[in-house]
Amino acid sequence: MTARRLGLAVAIVTALGSGAYVFIYLYRWEWNRALIAGMIFTAAELALFGAAILDRLNGLGRRMDDLEREVVGRDVLARIRESAPARRRHFAWLTDTDKASVFVPVLMGAGVVISALAWAVEKVARTTGRPVLERHLAARLAPISLPPSGASSVAVAAPQRPIGRVLGATILVVVAVASVIALAGATQSRPDVIREGTSTEITLQIFGDSHISPTSAAVRLWEACSGTVPRAVDAHSFEGSGWTSVTIGLEPAVGPNGERRLRGCLEDATLDKIQAAVVGVRHSGR
Repeated sequence: MTARRLGLAVAIVTALGSGAYVFIYLYRWEWNRALIAGMIFTAAELALFGAAILDRLNGLGRRMDDLEREVVGRDVLARIRESAPARRRHFAWLTDTDKASVFVPVLMGAGVVISALAWAVEKVARTTGRPVLERHLAARLAPISLPPSGASSVAVAAPQRPIGRVLGATILVVVAVASVIALAGATQSRPDVIREGTSTEITLQIFGDSHISPTSAAVRLWEACSGTVPRAVDAHSFEGSGWTSVTIGLEPAVGPNGERRLRGCLEDATLDKIQAAVVGVRHSGR
């Protein structure tokens, strides 16, 4: 595998992976990670487009080089023919008018025979040489020919599209529309039913700056992410257990949509030098 093919394979894998994670992070409401994945996807896509454009330009350059070499070859051949010595006049003695009465009958008979041979050679050459000459002519005219989709003064009937291509394009469009609708439904902010007398406990594992206690980090995370849940939900307690574990008590309990939004915000590296992982969620009274 060449370095070019390896680079293309890496770019394709990167584009597919980052594109998939954009949708995954959007579904999880992890906006910062979705932005980063989107930037990586855009960079990989630009790399693929750049490689495709460079490949087309290289192909065009090779075609122009071949055309230039062919034109230069014709010029050189013309110069060689111009500088060639004058052709010799074979059988110059036939121009002597004094001996015409002797050779005229011989020349007439020989002319008939030669004409017949020339006619046979011409027929054979035309039958066998025309396909080769036509292919050579088509190859020489290909670099300057119009593209199939180019404008032309001659009306050309549009080619019939295969049914397989039309069906494949239709399936792709349907899948794309269904994916967009599903993603829009998954990331839509729907209100949850809030019931009094209920509660939710979210247990976090805090990682990051050692100068900040896990409880203080959990408080800062809640302050940054409290906007993802209804205003009626409030954190009434922050209890640390162990070195890095903190349990946040919420009243009233959050619904499934609010829980997904809050989990995504807490795990999305919202604060500098602080990361959190939701290790447990427990609801009471729901």
